[in-house]
Amino acid sequence: MKRCFAMLLALLLCCAAASAETALDVTALTDDQLCALYREIRTEAALRGLALADILTLGEGRYIVGEDIEPGAYIITCVGTDTEELSRSFGSLGAMMDGLSGNGGSAMTDLYSSLGSLYASLDEGVTVEIIGDYGTVIKSVQLKKGESATLTLEGRVALKVSEGTCQLESK
Repeated sequence: MKRCFAMLLALLLCCAAASAETALDVTALTDDQLCALYREIRTEAALRGLALADILTLGEGRYIVGEDIEPGAYIITCVGTDTEELSRSFGSLGAMMDGLSGNGGSAMTDLYSSLGSLYASLDEGVTVEIIGDYGTVIKSVQLKKGESATLTLEGRVALKVSEGTCQLESK
């Protein structure tokens, strides 16, 4: 029995070592090399008929179609807004000051809590724009947290995300 267990353990260790050797270490790649590799993998998967359902998390920034994002139809969903983060920060600061002051009614605590509420009420959400040549805005949508929109990204365009974070999912 001990021999069988030892043989099984040795076999598992050999398999683990073999799989570790075949794993691709991408940490040393530059951003450009990583994006090129990603495009090659997507192309090969398409040639093999594999459907890759990716969900990309996009922070604030500009993403070029054909370089950063593959052309296609997508569903974009707001997962967080800058105003939401600011509101949470002021609320947390107010709670922290409340804990430090011990009296709960200090003017500063009330001020920070009020600022958090004010920012929450002003929350306009995330702005998502499809930008064409020469900076022309082709389409613009405003999304609050949890809201989604359908986008078709094709040709020479860029996707710009402002004031928050979104997830982009192939449709």
